[in-house]
Amino acid sequence: MNKNYIQYIRRKNQANRRRKVWKNFWILPLICFAIAAALSLFYFDTAATIKPLISKDGLWQEVIANDRPKLILLGDIVLYTESKIKNSIQEDNSVVTKKRTNLKSPNNHNPHEFVTAESLEWTQNLTAIFSSIQSDFNFNTVSKFDTDQLNTHDVIVVGVQKNLNLFQSYWTPSKIKYDGNQNSFYIDSNKPINSSTYGAKGNSETLFTDYSYIAKLPGVNNNNIYIFSGISDVGTTQSLRTFTDARMASKLETQLQQAFDTIPGYFEVLLEVNTLKNEESNSEILHMFRIKH
Repeated sequence: MNKNYIQYIRRKNQANRRRKVWKNFWILPLICFAIAAALSLFYFDTAATIKPLISKDGLWQEVIANDRPKLILLGDIVLYTESKIKNSIQEDNSVVTKKRTNLKSPNNHNPHEFVTAESLEWTQNLTAIFSSIQSDFNFNTVSKFDTDQLNTHDVIVVGVQKNLNLFQSYWTPSKIKYDGNQNSFYIDSNKPINSSTYGAKGNSETLFTDYSYIAKLPGVNNNNIYIFSGISDVGTTQSLRTFTDARMASKLETQLQQAFDTIPGYFEVLLEVNTLKNEESNSEILHMFRIKH
């Protein structure tokens, strides 16, 4: 093997490593493209009959009934420049997947906010929902949005719980709490302090258990705050699917009606999600609470 060929192989390997580090920065443009494609399908195909993807008197009824602007917020992660990455990769305490790695840096130079690859599916699902009811919306990240919009918008927050910033514990009287130190949910009650906690466990390559949080909360100006989250991306994805998949949404509506005789104006739900090799998933409701306002 000659010297020139060896140098060629080394340069090729270095280029491949650089591409792997920076490829996550293309996720946000892909999300923008997905939104544009979905909007063009619904708004510019005048021959198509638009049928709502959700029930008008179900989980989304207040979103459909009012004309407040809609804001989608994605939980985001801070990524640092390549020179800071090399010594700062830390394993996530729930599950490490091939799609993403949680990156942290000892100092705050040159941060870049980015969202996970799963955010593309979340945004596509919500775009389809709002387009089907012919409702305009904007989207941003939880680290950059204008907090004044909490007074004027119906807000839909989607993301891994630890990346939700002020929405980690938005509603103080909530019964379903999040422990950031343990990265787990727990139920706030008068029971002994050793009550159950709900944190992700297992192996993403075999059987993995996660937990999903769904909440519809009152805003400060009679608007609505929806939160869809999980301990990891697995739980977050299942949380949103429970609301946007017609069959799963209908099932949740039935369970809420059975528990409270109606779909409460505000509520919160905790689900257990089990996945097999990151492909098949099923969920069951562990706790449901009506939120009084």
